[in-house]
Amino acid sequence: MLKEVCPGWSYIPHQSAVTIGMFKDWYYAFVNGNKYELGEHIGRGSSGNPQHTIRIAFAWDDHDKRVVVGYVGHHQRSQGS
Repeated sequence: MLKEVCPGWSYIPHQSAVTIGMFKDWYYAFVNGNKYELGEHIGRGSSGNPQHTIRIAFAWDDHDKRVVVGYVGHHQRSQGS
């Protein structure tokens, strides 16, 4: 549905455990003493150029029933970057 509403955008439901392990600072967020793994993201583009690429990484807080946005910016660090 995202691709219909926002052409060029994509949704990724998970991140590689290896990537998360290698770049922990990019894939975890801390809110009110809780640690969230930012496994999901939406975004557009795939270059390192922030003029052409954006990522919004988030996690679901099941206890509070809310989305925790932990990262907004250019492509997160990965094995390919």
